[in-house]
Amino acid sequence: MADTTIGASQSAQADASAAQNGPSNTNVGVQVDTPGSQPGIEQQNTASANASAGTGVEVTPASSSAGAQGAEAGGTAAQPTDTAGTQQNGSGGASDASAAAVQQHAAAHADASQQAPSNTNVSVRVHSPGGNGPVTQTNAANAVAGAETGAPGPDGAVSGTSDASADAVATQETPSNTNVTIRIFSPGDDGAVTQTNTAAASAATSGGNGAGGQGANATARQDAPENTNLVIRVGSPGASGPAVQTSTTSETVDGTAATATEEGADAPAGASEHAG
Repeated sequence: MADTTIGASQSAQADASAAQNGPSNTNVGVQVDTPGSQPGIEQQNTASANASAGTGVEVTPASSSAGAQGAEAGGTAAQPTDTAGTQQNGSGGASDASAAAVQQHAAAHADASQQAPSNTNVSVRVHSPGGNGPVTQTNAANAVAGAETGAPGPDGAVSGTSDASADAVATQETPSNTNVTIRIFSPGDDGAVTQTNTAAASAATSGGNGAGGQGANATARQDAPENTNLVIRVGSPGASGPAVQTSTTSETVDGTAATATEEGADAPAGASEHAG
C-alpha cells in the first residue's frame, strides 16, 4: 500500500500607503456695507490606506484518482476476486492513503500619514448684517489592514501551517483647524463649528488551522493637534452656535478598540479624555 503526499503552498501580500504633506484648505469671506448671509463651509484633508491579503488554497486529495494513476505505473496484473465479485489484493500499486501538506501565508500592511494638514476659515463683516452658516473642518488619517488564510482541504490527513499578519499605522503631525469670525456693527447669527483631527488604525488577522502564528498590530499617533475657534463681536448682537473640537487616536486590533480623545470634546464610551 502506498502513501501519496500532496504539497501546496500559497502566499498573498498587500501593501497600501497614503501620504499628505502640507495639505491646506483656506476660505476667507469679507463683507463691508454688504448685508447678506454666508453659506456653510466644509473643509477636509483625508489620507486613507486600505490593504487586504488572503489565500484560498483548498487541497482535496482524491484517493480514487491517485489509485488509478498508481495502477498505470504498477502494471496491469490480474485482480483476484471473491465469490461476490469484490476486488481484493490488487497488485497495481493503488494508493488508499493520502495526505495534504499545505503552507499558507498572508500579510497586509497599510500606512496613512499626514504632515501639517490645515483648514482655515475666516469671516469678516463690517456694517454687514446677516447670518453665517455652519463650519466643519476635518483632518483624517485612516489605515486599515486585513490578512486572512484559507483552511487546508477537508479530505485526507491534513498537515501544514497557516499564518497571517497585519500591520496598520496612522500618523498625524501638527494637524490644525482654525475658524475666525469677526463682526463689527453687523448683527446676525453664526452656525455651529465642528473641528476634528482623527488618526485611526485597524488591523485584523485570522489563521487557517492555527498551526502557524497570527499577529495584528495597529498604531495611531498624533503630534501637536490643534483646534482654534475665535469669535469677536463689536456692536453686533446675535447668537453663535456650539463649537465641538476633538482630536482623537483610535487603534483597533482584531475587533478590540482603544480610543483616546483630547481637547474637551464629548468622549466615546471607554475613551480617555484630556482637556487641551
